[in-house]
Amino acid sequence: MKKTLGIFFSLIILININSLAKEKVTIAIEDNDFAPWTFGKKSKFKGQGALVELLKSFEKDLNIKFSFQVMPWKRCLSKMRKNQVDGVFNASFKEKRQKMGAYPFVGGKLSEIRGTHSSNYVLYRSIGKNIRWNGKGFENIDSPILVERGFSIKDDIEQMGFKTFQVSRALSGFKMLQRGKMSGMVTLEAMGDMVLDDKPELKEKIEKFLPPVKSKRYFLMLSHNMVKNHKDLSEKIWSSIQSANEKGIPKELYKKWSLKLK
Repeated sequence: MKKTLGIFFSLIILININSLAKEKVTIAIEDNDFAPWTFGKKSKFKGQGALVELLKSFEKDLNIKFSFQVMPWKRCLSKMRKNQVDGVFNASFKEKRQKMGAYPFVGGKLSEIRGTHSSNYVLYRSIGKNIRWNGKGFENIDSPILVERGFSIKDDIEQMGFKTFQVSRALSGFKMLQRGKMSGMVTLEAMGDMVLDDKPELKEKIEKFLPPVKSKRYFLMLSHNMVKNHKDLSEKIWSSIQSANEKGIPKELYKKWSLKLK
């Protein structure tokens, strides 16, 4: 009997040790929707999404536990730079962001296959306005182009020689278009379409103009502290994302979460 009890308690201790051994990895998510990849503070799916589910699917194999914090985008980057969170969703590549955290590089080059997904930036314009994207630049501009604060497309547009005006989110920009204050806005297609589908009164006065202004690849950035002190784990996380891409898992999760929005 004593031997049996001894074995039992030994197993309990081992289970507890294994639980304690799990690394906790904290990921910051922007508080605006990046649907269906991640959802912000105003969504019923706050702190959830296809990418959250993707990372959680790695927990068992990597013996880690992910936690997610929703906050404004600039704070996401700031907390990562200060090593107060271990990583950030959803970050396109910008040279200057490398001061704030690390991207998945392989052999000295940014690894596209280790990115989580790609999204299109497109032009939305007030119906009746003639602003257009010709594939290389904008035509018929009579006001700055609206962009969301903290989004990398701002720098791209300004490098082309065009002025921008920043707003807090897509809805704010579309309301300005509706009132005729600006002629066009460039934002993520999935996000812009979702806002218009949710606001029929805006959809009556705003239209999408194709082709896309730019297609960007997005990544899970990790803090410099995470990469330095947990190099093997960081590599395993990015490698797991690559493996998932090769199996088509992110696309399956995209479809799954898109259906939740209908």
